[in-house]
Amino acid sequence: EVALFDLPLTVLSAAGPSDDDRSTWQFAREEFERDFILRSLLEHEGNVSRTAAAIGIERSYLHRKLKAYKIK
Repeated sequence: EVALFDLPLTVLSAAGPSDDDRSTWQFAREEFERDFILRSLLEHEGNVSRTAAAIGIERSYLHRKLKAYKIK
């Protein structure tokens, strides 16, 4: 079993955002928003129109968010 601390720094930095990136307000907000959208989509069986209505945003705005977060 490999622990996170056993990995070389180059592997860790290629795997995702650095600790500095993860500690920003913007990163935290985006993570919350992405998770919220994913949970809402699952709850509404992938239906974008119903999801947008349920969370109180325009369908076109939800489509932009899906594209930005690379959610298919």
